[in-house]
Amino acid sequence: MCFFAMLMNISPTLFTPTYLQEIIKINKENAGAINASLSVIVEVTIICFIGSVGLLSDKKGRKPLLVAGFFLTGIFTLLYGSSHIISGYIGLSKPIFLVYFFRFLLGASLLFVWPQVQNMLTDYTYVEGRGKAMAILGFMFTFASLFCFIVIAQLPKIIGLYNVFILIAVIGILSSIVSSKTLVDMVQVKEREKIQWKRVLKIFKKSSCLKITYAVAFAARSDSIILATFVMVWVNKVAAEYGKTPFEAMAQGGITVGIASIIGLLLYPLWGYLADKVGRLQILLFGAFFSGLGYVLIFFIDNPFSIWMKICVILFGIGFNGCSVGATTLTSDVAPRDMIGSVLGGYHTIAAMGIIFFLQIGGFLFDKISHSSPFVLTGTADLVVAFLILILWKKAVKEQEMLKESDH
Repeated sequence: MCFFAMLMNISPTLFTPTYLQEIIKINKENAGAINASLSVIVEVTIICFIGSVGLLSDKKGRKPLLVAGFFLTGIFTLLYGSSHIISGYIGLSKPIFLVYFFRFLLGASLLFVWPQVQNMLTDYTYVEGRGKAMAILGFMFTFASLFCFIVIAQLPKIIGLYNVFILIAVIGILSSIVSSKTLVDMVQVKEREKIQWKRVLKIFKKSSCLKITYAVAFAARSDSIILATFVMVWVNKVAAEYGKTPFEAMAQGGITVGIASIIGLLLYPLWGYLADKVGRLQILLFGAFFSGLGYVLIFFIDNPFSIWMKICVILFGIGFNGCSVGATTLTSDVAPRDMIGSVLGGYHTIAAMGIIFFLQIGGFLFDKISHSSPFVLTGTADLVVAFLILILWKKAVKEQEMLKESDH
């Protein structure tokens, strides 16, 4: 289910730039801002509802939410890709309004999918083996991302863009059916006990580790979305300058983004091993530095199809996946077992706030300053987080040792 959760999550980001440019016919000069604003809608939805979904997950169980989420995501993916058709039927002259509306519904439905996968994996594990488990989760997420950018990105040239939306919708519905028949919910369902959000704030105030992971969530969680969004917008916008059609540009952009996924697949087993044997903080520091370095170096690149762009993506991929394993594992470690959904909900809320910030500012910079600006902005934030980790290092290391001795 990890694989299908990420596939459903990343597919809209993959096809949106081409869909907007070739089907909806948006103005190329505003492509960065429009694509960013669509992603911002999703993150606003996350901020508004992730806390409630986390609470519901702790009280009612992960499985019912996941089953419903997959089904709704399949339906709304099809409606999203049908915005231009539906607008014609109802006499709406500007289909972009329906694009925004269905993107909101799609983002809301995804809240019931990917957080539940992480919550269920945390339910199944304890501190001593959680690093490897989170690495497996990350491996499957990354494999799905790679599959999307290397394989599915090629499909519009073969079967057409709209048929790809239909295919993704079918996958979502089938995933819902399989989840309902095969998954086992380990959480103890609580009908009467209400979790107080004040407890989450108290944990945050006391925990240096949670301060670090929430900072990583704000600064680095947007990294992969920035990569997928602005690489695809960039290659579509300059395709003609390099003698490529939009579909050819999308396919090559998918390969560039897919390189980060390949790096992730190769390194995730190592990150899982190091998270358990060396420490979550150590790989967080390493990851924040390299992901930041890879992004900042994109400042010197003009051609998104060049080998230098791919080298920067490789550096980023090395660091980002370390950040991902370290942050999710350490956040899960800090969370009491009866508040896993709530603490992770806080993590995802902070992440959504960061994504909104970097996408919104990045979209403006992309259109007005340079195509590399969103990457430089986010990379600088990653390097700042690396510096924060060093500042809190002693307190966080001590807390990390205490967590190993607890029964989390």
